[in-house]
Parts: sequence; C-alpha cells; structure tokens
Amino acid sequence: MTLTTDGGDTDDSNDLALIAHQGFAHSYPPNTLAAMRGAADDGADMIEIDIQPCADGEIVVFHDASLGSTTDAEGLVAETDCETVLDAEVHDSGETVPTLDAAMAAIPSEVGVNVELKSPGRSDDTGDDRSANGRRERWVPLAERTLDVCSEYDNSILLSSFHPPALAAAREVDATVPLAVLFADAVDRAFTAARRYDCVGINPSIGRTDRALVERARAKGLDVNPYTVTKPAQTARLRRLGVDGVIADSASVLDS
Repeated sequence: MTLTTDGGDTDDSNDLALIAHQGFAHSYPPNTLAAMRGAADDGADMIEIDIQPCADGEIVVFHDASLGSTTDAEGLVAETDCETVLDAEVHDSGETVPTLDAAMAAIPSEVGVNVELKSPGRSDDTGDDRSANGRRERWVPLAERTLDVCSEYDNSILLSSFHPPALAAAREVDATVPLAVLFADAVDRAFTAARRYDCVGINPSIGRTDRALVERARAKGLDVNPYTVTKPAQTARLRRLGVDGVIADSASVLDS
C-alpha cells in the first residue's frame, strides 16, 4: 500500500490516506483490539499504534509510560510484568492492553500499520525507564522484535518515532523498512533525521504543517502525514496544502 498522492496536487478532490490514530481514539478505546477492528471497519487505510516493551520484554500496544494514565493498573509499563500489563483495562471499556502480535492479528491484511516506537524500555545502565531518547543501541532490541512480529503478517508497515535514535536502530536492523519522522518542533532536526535514515515521510504536528513545510518535503521526495486531525475543517485545510494523509482520531474528519 502506498500513502502517496499524485505528487502534491492541491485540488480539493485529491485523495488522502486516512490513518487511524491509536485506532481512532475518539471512537474506540485507544490502542485496543476493539480499536483495531473498529478502525478497519470505518475505512482506515492505515492504523497507527504505539508500542513499547514491558518489564519482561513482551511488546505491548500502549501510549503512555505509566499504566495509571488510562488503565485500572499502576506503575510504569517498562517496570511492570507482562501479565499485569495485559490485564490492565483501558478506560473502563472492558478492553485490555494487547500485545503487538495480537494487534497485528486483528488488523486486516489490506490495512497498513504505522507502528510508532514510543520507548525502548528499561535501561540497565541509567535506571531511567522514562527517558525515551537514549542511545541507538537501546532501541535495537525493540526494533528487532517489532520487525520480527510484523514480518509474520502481510500488512504494509511504516515505522515512525519522535526519537532519531529509534529511527537509527530501525534502519540498522532493516535497510528497506519504510520510516517516518514524527515532530512537533525542531523542523530542521526532523528533516536532517529524514535524510540520514532514508525516511519515506514526515509526520508533523498539525500546527507545524503549512505550505512551506509541505513544499520543502515535496522537494525532498517525502510524504507528509500530519497529526492529530480531529475536525473536517482541518482536513479541508490540509487537502489544500497537498498533504498525503491525515492521522486522525475518527473517520468523521473526512466528512464534508
């Protein structure tokens, strides 16, 4: 699956890839199996999920460092055993935190998956599990395990991260896997990372997405998929700018 449009045509009729942020987080319990299935049913071209390892190394689909932010469990994901993490209920929904493998199995093969590398997990040398930048080598085990899991499925895969060391690790593990840089600021740093790690795209915050940014990306052959789109009016503006896709909290952002 390609997420590119026709090279930046700014006509309002151009197609946009609809990328379901955490499986359409406004419509379903985010990053859950219900969200994976619901987003696919709602017509998502790609589903964005957040991953990190729990204490015993199992890769789980969860956004925050702390379980207490959105579940009935407590503690840092990186310091908590997998059984506890997987039993944690998300937003009193009856849905629990899934493994990456379970999430991939729930997503139809024709729907792409944007896997965001959130955190490399526990650091034995610093003891700081919440520091998600770190060194490239801290991310390599996560990149290896992630790509091993994803290779068992036929979905198109895009790996993304806010953290250049994560992108460096992914590129070291796989010379061809598509990568995208996430950023909310430090635009020059993002473009440097995109060039250095041979990324196919950039995923900027919606507030950073303007015509100059899109034109700069076009000149470098990069797709542009802004996050997080919540309103049709935002989609209309982004269409006019000629972005390739929108990372959205619900399918309704395409409503005219």
